[in-house]
Amino acid sequence: MKKIIEVIKKKWLRDTVLTTLLVAILVLAFIALNMWVATIEISNWDFTKEQIYTLSDESKNLMKDIEKDVSIYFVNYTDDDLVINLAKQYHETNEKIQFETMLASERADIAQTYGIEDDATQVIIVRSGEREKILTYYDLYTYDTTSWNTIDISEQKITNAVLDVTSDEKPTIYFLTGHNEYSISSEMMTIAAYIQNEVMEIADLNLMAMDIPEDCQTIIIATPILDFYDTEVEKLTNYINRGGNIIWMQDPSINELELPNAQKILDLYGVSFASGMVMEQDANRMIMENPQLILPNISYTTITEDLSSSGLVLFASSGKLNIESSEKLEELNVTVDEFLTTSETAFYRTDFTITSARAQGSDEVGTYTVGATFTKDLSSGEESEDAENSEETKTSKLIAFANNLFVTDAQITSGSQYITIATVYNNKDLLLNSVAYSEEKEDQIRIRKNYESVTYTPTEFQNNVVLAIIFIIPLVIVIAGIIIWQVRRRKK
Repeated sequence: MKKIIEVIKKKWLRDTVLTTLLVAILVLAFIALNMWVATIEISNWDFTKEQIYTLSDESKNLMKDIEKDVSIYFVNYTDDDLVINLAKQYHETNEKIQFETMLASERADIAQTYGIEDDATQVIIVRSGEREKILTYYDLYTYDTTSWNTIDISEQKITNAVLDVTSDEKPTIYFLTGHNEYSISSEMMTIAAYIQNEVMEIADLNLMAMDIPEDCQTIIIATPILDFYDTEVEKLTNYINRGGNIIWMQDPSINELELPNAQKILDLYGVSFASGMVMEQDANRMIMENPQLILPNISYTTITEDLSSSGLVLFASSGKLNIESSEKLEELNVTVDEFLTTSETAFYRTDFTITSARAQGSDEVGTYTVGATFTKDLSSGEESEDAENSEETKTSKLIAFANNLFVTDAQITSGSQYITIATVYNNKDLLLNSVAYSEEKEDQIRIRKNYESVTYTPTEFQNNVVLAIIFIIPLVIVIAGIIIWQVRRRKK
């Protein structure tokens, strides 16, 4: 017993026991802290500058007003994904909004219905009653190519999807038929599916068989190659005069089309489609070194506000818009926003016997407009009988694109892959934005949060300081410790 007491009295043993006890206390405290944190709700603690993990006040206010049951299915997401934290906040804001995470392999019904082939493809399905909207992983992010920052639009997309599926109105977008246009059942099947995913109906419109429905707000005209009948011109003119909107896409033709009646509709807005083709000479404004595959410059408008700073649109074999003089436009009460243009080195070709990829003597070099919005003021003049009684400005909009292939199922080759042009870059988004603008159905909120990554490039002096802190100072401390230990040992 006496020997045991003598051992306990030894300083090295006492210090070891105390150190071990201290470490044990710290470990227990760490475990207890983690257990306590696990029992409390900290999902709403967000110290980031952009508040990237917190539902915005705009979303909360809109979600509080939702009175219909909403189900959000996160397919192939886990509880650890950041977007699930947002889903929890949607539910906390309004209990009518329910969410569920699942693997496609565990839900054969979901996988089969939406064509999800494996557990790697992430899909968000927002459903209310019979309405639903599908968001893919790529819908939740965009990029700023000037800074290469990732812009998270998850909240924007989910909030607006909830608003879409709970809205009482579901507009119908009509595609004009009867003139050998591109069809939503063949050449434009992909873009038609995307329009329907925006919680809109689509339908064909043959003006020789029916009148334009009173609730019609948007007609899409996709490259007619046969002229309109007089009856159709009359119906379309009346439609325009009551404030109807048109999205007109026209591919150029080798032989100039004779469409005088169709031109009568375009004349109401002061524009025509040229029959020749625009080609690029600026290598930065084309892809695959093909001057017919052009990347137009995008200017900021309501339609392109998501695309103007960071987006790209690919036009294939584009024509150009011929726009009337400012005096003629003023006479027509039309204002123009030109939002898609070529580079100043582009050229316009009408002689297709020339095969050179560079401008030749008969080609016109310059900047050309390939996409524009024409807004016609109907609140004054003879076109509006109710102008004097109307307090609001009534307008009709024509959104014109000198290309149609950009939203078709035509394909381009990239290496060994075939890519549908409608899904390249922001092609589909450009048309969907145009439809939303025409329907006055733009996203009710736009929430974009930056995940900025900063690259640190130190000066030589700064680099030396960092290296000293990382390597030299710890080495000095170790050497000093050894020296002190040796000095103390010799003193003993």
